[in-house]
Parts: sequence; structure tokens; C-alpha cells
Amino acid sequence: MLDAVLPPTLTRCAQRLSSIFIALGLMVAILFPATSVAGTEVAADRYVTGGLLVAAGIILRFLPRATVAIVLVLGAVQFAVGGAWVAVLSIPCALYAGISWWRGRGAGESGPSGGAVEEDGADPRRPVTTADVVYENVEAVVMALLIALTVREFLYEAFQIPTASMYPTIYGEKPKEGREHGDRLLASKVGLLVGDPPRWSIVVFKYPLYRRVNFIKRLVGLPGEQMELRAGDVYINGECMAKPERVQDQLWFAEYPSPGQERTLSSSFQPMKNVGAGAGNDVDWQLTDGSAKADAPAGTETRLVYGERLGREDTDLRIGADIDVARLAGDGAILLRVEGAGRRVELAVSDDGAVLTAPGIGAQPIDDLRLGDGARVTLGVADRVARVWLDGRLVARVPHKDIENGGNKRSGASLGLRGAAAAFSDVRIDRDLQYGKSRAWDIPDDGFIMLGDNTGSSKDSREWRVNVVTMADGRQFAGEQDVKLEDNSSVRFRDDGENYTFIDVDGVLRRIPVEGTTIDRGVRRPFVRRRDLVGRAFVTFYPFPPFGNEFRPHFLP
Repeated sequence: MLDAVLPPTLTRCAQRLSSIFIALGLMVAILFPATSVAGTEVAADRYVTGGLLVAAGIILRFLPRATVAIVLVLGAVQFAVGGAWVAVLSIPCALYAGISWWRGRGAGESGPSGGAVEEDGADPRRPVTTADVVYENVEAVVMALLIALTVREFLYEAFQIPTASMYPTIYGEKPKEGREHGDRLLASKVGLLVGDPPRWSIVVFKYPLYRRVNFIKRLVGLPGEQMELRAGDVYINGECMAKPERVQDQLWFAEYPSPGQERTLSSSFQPMKNVGAGAGNDVDWQLTDGSAKADAPAGTETRLVYGERLGREDTDLRIGADIDVARLAGDGAILLRVEGAGRRVELAVSDDGAVLTAPGIGAQPIDDLRLGDGARVTLGVADRVARVWLDGRLVARVPHKDIENGGNKRSGASLGLRGAAAAFSDVRIDRDLQYGKSRAWDIPDDGFIMLGDNTGSSKDSREWRVNVVTMADGRQFAGEQDVKLEDNSSVRFRDDGENYTFIDVDGVLRRIPVEGTTIDRGVRRPFVRRRDLVGRAFVTFYPFPPFGNEFRPHFLP
């Protein structure tokens, strides 16, 4: 019984894999392009994948003893050209061939490098009949079909990202910057069989305003919740929702220095020479393009403030620097501060330890932070949680209240000294992901809210609207004002006085008489229904050099 699934000889295994690869390659090249949708692999990619499968199948017919090597080479080539699902499929196929060779050794098979092979214990002199050929090919087609349907429809699928709505987490096409193709990723469908994706996961779904195309966004709102976007943050049932650490780590976006902009420390930061309670001489800062240092006498406090104007909703920031301590004794302290919307979070590092001050929690000691002669210290504030890093290691995560505590209304970040002397270098400021445009939703029991990481340029749940046409008999049809088709052409919602002509959300061209109908324009449709979830993206696998300028493969949170 087992031999029908796992043949005991390598030659029989090679014949079976050959037939499966050829049948699967033809299916990919002929059938899959007809069912492809925008955002997935294009037809040309499928032809390449199909051709490589067929070629591997033909080679296996002539070189059965090299089965394992051929399958592994197929997987490597497929990974290089972007056919990740075949690359993954090649791993169990190689194992299948290796185990077949191992089991076949006792039946007279000498291995991949030579020797005679017996066939499943049968008489090798028995001629091959027509029935044998028919059975083998029918078996191969059925197994290829099962593999294709199982992998693509139920396990995972590859997608190519054409737009920048999820930048910088996922790159889209941008030829001006040398990106001729967007990232390619794999989306797992297995999890959808047992439950909904978790909040903050990256999800592929059918676009609810034109279900023939796939979109990719970050899942933020779950079924049955009351969700609000307020001052850039996400509130669920009235509470500010903090992102998990693994997600948050990928959602700090560079503010200073920012990619593509030539800004220096001396031009982007402004010294505030003496802001302490003690009177005395102003403290002079020595600023260069890459470092800043000062000596604040006892009783004085001086700060170096980031001078670029931030957005109104950029209240969640992170500031860090390499700190070289020259004098830190007595009441002296190194200061890092983030503030905005009336909230202030400050880290004071002294010779005795560190203290974090934040809204509603007072001064909290940070036990695991000692500067010594110097270290890299970072303070980050996001979603009402303060985080402190020492030399890249997270040493404190402290939630605080959503109240004001005397901070500036204007968003900002600063470094400072109080009765201490130190030099700061490699200063960096990052912004947390902030969702513009305040919105509030009561999410239905089978609905989800999807938002893009490139918040200023993402077409997501905040913006989705349709025109709803209601006929005299009560039937309703909804369509977007401007539908972008799979070939990048557009079809607009038209009213010529006699008919409404549009493509509805299911991709059907509608022509409905104006007489006897009513129309509601710009109706919000923010929810993605459970039936339209396609899969959870978990890894980008392409491009990488020499097929692209950057090494993009990485796991997604």
C-alpha cells in the first residue's frame, strides 16, 4: 500500500516526478494566466514557471539517477526568478526522491551515481503495457492537479506588489528609484481555515469595491469592535491600542536623517542654552555636522531641540544618540525628551541610575540602565507606551496615561544636559506610523478595517466610497466612481441622462435606466468581509541582487 505513494526505487520515483512536473507545468502555463488577478504574478511569470517545470520533467526522464540534484536546482532557479511556490514545492519533492533512493537500495538500486534498478519488486523483463502508460499519466495529472489546487487555493500564493501603499514595509514599483518591480511575497491561507488573522498582520484580500483585484494592507480593526482613529493613533473600544514589539520595530520611519535628504546636526537642531531654574551664564553648544557637545554647570539645564517642523499628528517619536560622558556626578543628568499635544515623556540618566517621567505615572526608575563612560541611549514614545533602549537592547517598556502633563502642544524631540558634560553623536529621530484623517467605525461581525502603512498615499478603509443605485423593485447595485481594471485601464461611473453605466463591486458591467431609480453618491464602504480574505502575508522573497538593487527577502510580522 505504501509503495503506491512512496516507490522503493529512484527510477520509478523519477518517472513519477517527471510526469507530475510536466503536467503541473502545462497547467501553470495554460490555465493559471486565465485566472490571474491584479497584484498576483503576471502571465509572463507563469509561463516561465511552467516552462521550467516542463523542462525539469523532461530532464528527469533522461537522468533519473540525478533526481535529487535536478529537483533542488529547479527550486533554486525558481526562487531566483520569483516562483517561490515551486521553490518550496521542490523541498518535499527532493525529500521524496531521497527517501525513495534510500528504500530502493535493498532492492538492487545502487544509488544516484550508478547501478541497476529493479522496479517495485516486479519482473524487470515484463514489457510495459498500454495500461501501464495510461495509469502512470492519469496518476501524474491527478497528482499535479491536487498539488496545484492544494498549494495555490488552500496553502499559500505568491503576489507581486505594484503600488507604494505599504511603503516602507513593502516596496512597490518605482522605476525612478531603480525599482522596476515591486516586492514579491508569499501569503499563507492555512490560518484562515481555523480563524481570523490577528490585528496588525499584513493581509491580502479582495478589494471590496472591485472584488476581481487583490489589495494588501495592514489589518487594524476586528469584527464587532468600535474603532476610532484619533490624533494618528488607533483606539479600540475607547482604549489606545499599542502595537506588539515585533510590529512596532518595523514601523519606526526615519525622520532625521531621512533618506535622500542632506540635513546635518548643525542645521536641523537648535540649542536652548539655559532652560533650567538656576540663573547663570548661557551654555554654549559646539555643533558640527555629525556631533554636538556642551558642558552645563551645576544648576543649569541646556537642551538641543530638533528644529524641523513636524506634522500635527507626529506626537509619537523616537530619539537616540551615542553619548560620550565627560562629567556626570551629583545631581547631573543626561536628558532625552519627546513631547507633543500637551504630553511630555522625559528620560533622565544620572550617575545613580535612570528615571522616566511620563503622563499619569510620575517618575519611574529604570533599573537596568547605567551609562558608565558612554553608550547609545534611545527613548521612544508610541501608542501611549514609552520605551527605553540601551545599546540597542530594550530595557524598559512603560505604558502611560492618555492625559496632558504640561508638555508642549507642538510635537518635538530633544537631547539635553543638566549639570553635566557630554558629547552626542549619530543622533537619529524616527516617527511612528500615524494614521491621518480622524475616523470612527462600528465594525460589523464579519467586517475588518484595513489601513496602509504609507498613510498619506494609501487607498484604504478611510477612503473607500461607492455610488449606490437603487431600482424601483428594491434591488441595489454599488460601484466605484473610477474603477481601475487589471490592465491598468479605468472605467468611470457614467450618467448620460438615460442610463447609469458602471462596473459593480463584483466586476459586472451594469447599465441601469435613470428613470425610476435613485442614486446615493459617495457612500462609505470601509469594511472588508471575511469571505474576501485571501491570506496573511508572512515573507517577502524577491528581489535581491543581482536581480534588484536591494536585498528585500525578510519575514513580515
